[in-house]
This record gives sequence, structure tokens and C-alpha cells, in this order.
Amino acid sequence: SGVPSGMPSSQPSSEPSSAPSSMPSASCTIAEVDNGGEGDGTNVGSFSSLQLNGSNNPVISYHDSINGDLKLALCQDVDCNNIVSREVVDNDVGMFGGFTSLQLDGDSNPIISYYDSNNNNGNLKLAACARNDCTEIGTRTVVDRGGEAPPRNDVGMFTSLQLIVKDDGSRSPVISYRDDDDGALKLAVCDDTTCTPDNARKNEVVDNGATDVGQFTSLQLNGGIPVIAYFDSNKGDLKLAVCKDGDCGDPDKVVKNIVDGGLGPIVGEYASLQLNDKGYPVISYYDNTNGALKLAVCGDITCTDSKENPITRRVVDDGGGEGGNDVGQFTSLQLDDAGNPVISYYDATAGVLKLAVCHNADCSSPASIRVVDDGDGVNEVVGIDGTSLQINENGDFVISYHGETVTVDEDDPDADPMISNGILKLAVCPSSD
Repeated sequence: SGVPSGMPSSQPSSEPSSAPSSMPSASCTIAEVDNGGEGDGTNVGSFSSLQLNGSNNPVISYHDSINGDLKLALCQDVDCNNIVSREVVDNDVGMFGGFTSLQLDGDSNPIISYYDSNNNNGNLKLAACARNDCTEIGTRTVVDRGGEAPPRNDVGMFTSLQLIVKDDGSRSPVISYRDDDDGALKLAVCDDTTCTPDNARKNEVVDNGATDVGQFTSLQLNGGIPVIAYFDSNKGDLKLAVCKDGDCGDPDKVVKNIVDGGLGPIVGEYASLQLNDKGYPVISYYDNTNGALKLAVCGDITCTDSKENPITRRVVDDGGGEGGNDVGQFTSLQLDDAGNPVISYYDATAGVLKLAVCHNADCSSPASIRVVDDGDGVNEVVGIDGTSLQINENGDFVISYHGETVTVDEDDPDADPMISNGILKLAVCPSSD
């Protein structure tokens, strides 16, 4: 998974960090949800998105990159150790498809936004399942196919999905995503669950930046108003867009602010957004320049960073602060019942999945850092190509993630490692360890 580049600078943009408290590996249960079948050459589980159904059981959308499939796994218990239903939701999304984002409707039926990279084009699509396990697909809709410009149209990467609950109890999808052709952040607002027909939805440009924006989008709704965290890859900034009155199509009604960056380091990739009890954005993200996991807590609903309402920025995990460390990619953020951030993420230095548990709302006290899964200790890396975090009704931390077995050519040790297997995994960790 390549990391888009930004424009480097040297000015720091966050408060001095507190060193995170070290903890041994958490006593988490680890389940292998989908290994793609027996033998080498399988690679499933990237771009996973996790929700918990009414029975507290995990439901996971993810990508099979070998077969080009969008898949869904429905677990039959809280830790996914018993029978698992695995279904192909769309068998035509391409080798580079994915970027799945999952929500459940009022009947726990999955609704999934995703990127279809097939047929030399990139489209934003939406699948609405008619059953909890997706054994019956209601609809698959192309929500945005881009323009008509050759040689290809490419829209729909970095999707993030939320549902508006209407007066009749039905759910209407709202999706943030990237238009790669125009380097823009876009938003699709649907008028029905299936996002059909074309005249029942709006595909709006939220930020064209006149540059290159819209990667790593993360969407939340504040009383129906879209709030989107995203990355400006030209300037290397983490940004936030808030659409006044829910209207993202009118530039005068979209407030866009830089949350971190400016003249500072390249920050903002792998953003994950939640709203606290005041409706203020809380965002986990990756500091590319320093190889660190960061957290921003905004002082108002639009992240204006004024004297009266400043943004608090923290380094949550710097990998030990000794230099040469690289942690904080593939973040997924939730807030616990006390409003404290909990973040799953990838430690690229060690090749392990980690979890940061903050002890107050802005993580000013050192976070507890746990190694959730360290692979097989030989050639498995875990947490790469996506983590997705939820907190279940017992207060346990539930994480879907991707594990890869990598091999090195013994005849050419300088060659890049090759993926021989990729699997979808699930960890359930107690809130205290």
C-alpha cells in the first residue's frame, strides 16, 4: 500500500508529546475469519470495515484482491470463533478495488460503499443486501462513474459511509470519497437506501483544492450535517470540511479548515473521525514526516483553531521516540463511554497491530499502548492494509484487520518482499489488561 506524498516542511504543529506507557501484549482473542482457501497465493482481508449487529456479533466487509471480489463475513458469536458466513457481494470490483465502508440498516442488513476498479475505470458503488448475511443482494448501484474524459475515469477511492435515518425509519446513504480525475473530495447524498435512480442522489464536489485533495476520507453526521476529515496530498495537511445546512454543493456553505499541517510536516493520512458529546471532531491520523500516531481534538464543530477554541494535537505513539520508527498507519478511532479515544493502528517498524487507549478526552495523559497481534514472529505482518475498530456492549475492543505472510527471494535478498498469503483476522480485547 503506497503512501501518497505531500510537500515536506520543518515547522512542528503539535504540542510536545507525553511518552506513552508501555504494556505487554494484550490478552486478546484472535480469530482467523477468512484465509481465502488452502495454499499459497491467496490474499483476502484488505480494506476491512467492521460493524456489530444487534446480537453484538461482528459483521465485516473486505476485499479479495486475488479474485477481485467484495466480500462480507457474518460472525455467529462475539469473537468470531464459531461458524462464520462468508459471501461474495460483488465479484467484479477488480484487483485494486476495495476501500469498503460498512453500515447496517434497521434490520441489520449490510449496506456497503466501495471502489470498483474494473474495466479500465474506477467507479463508486453501493451494495444493499436484502439479508443479514448478504446471501441475497438487494441492489448494486453505480453511484458515481465520473466524467467522460479519456483514457479512464477514476472516482470512488477512500469511501466513508454513514446513514441518515428518515422519518419513516428508512436509511439513506451519505458517502464521502475521492475523485482521482479531478483531485477532489466529493460527497454523494442518496434519497433512498439503494441510491437509485440517478435523479434521487446528488454527487457534490466538497473541496477541489485547486490541487490534490480527498484522500483518506472519514465521514460523520452531526444532526444530518456532513463532517469530513481528509488529506490534502499536495500540501501535506489534515483538513476538515463541514457542510452548513447539509448542503455540500454550494461552496459558500462549506467550511474548510486545516486541522494539522500548514507549514509543518506531512500529516493527515489514514484519518479516522468521531464526534464527541459536544459534536466537536476528534481525529486520529498518521504523521508521515515523524512516523508517529497523532490525535487532534477540535475546540468547536468546524475546527477553527481560534484563541477561544484551539485545537489540541497530541502525539499518541512515536514508536519510542528514538528515531527511525514508523507507527500510526491504518488508524481506526472510537470513543469509549467516557469520551476517551481508543485507536487501532499499524506499527510498520515491528509489523504488528497495536491499540492505543487514552485515559482522558484529549489523550494528555500517556496512552496505554498494547500490541494486539504480533503475527507469527517470523514473516507475518499484521494490521497492514486496514484496521477497523468497534467497542461492543461489554466494553471490549473489537478489531478487524489484515495479516500478510511475506517471503523474501533467497537468491535476491535486495528484492522487495512478496506476499504469499493474506488473511482477514479479528481480535477481541478486554477494556482492561
